[in-house]
Amino acid sequence: MNDTATTADPRSNGPAARHNAHGHPCPPWCVTDHSEQRHGPSAGYHGSESPLIHTPSGYVNATAYQNGFSDDEPQIAVTCLNGPAGCLMTAVRDAGFLAATVEDLAEATPEQHREFAAAIRQAAAVITGAEDPEAWAFR
Repeated sequence: MNDTATTADPRSNGPAARHNAHGHPCPPWCVTDHSEQRHGPSAGYHGSESPLIHTPSGYVNATAYQNGFSDDEPQIAVTCLNGPAGCLMTAVRDAGFLAATVEDLAEATPEQHREFAAAIRQAAAVITGAEDPEAWAFR
């Protein structure tokens, strides 16, 4: 990790405080290299390390994330390579429930996974008034 995004804290003899290119201080768990160029400006977000879990169709990942441009609360970012661009942001208070749901699905059949995915799309369709729940399908 490049340490160019650090500033000395004159009040302590400890390590320099890390921050992103916009001056936002890194939380203690941030391992993001803020000097690395990623499709434009250096990375402004704060992120933790986490393994990529390889699946037959891509990978999934869950990591700690904080917007590096505000003081919003950190969240859990759940990503899926074979899904839509972006990720599902989950409040830390919901992490236990999300993990329990994923664990419950471990014993489910592929058809049960599809049924659950359809139920999620149906719930979105009910809320938005969409006539076709498949409008919420990302493939």
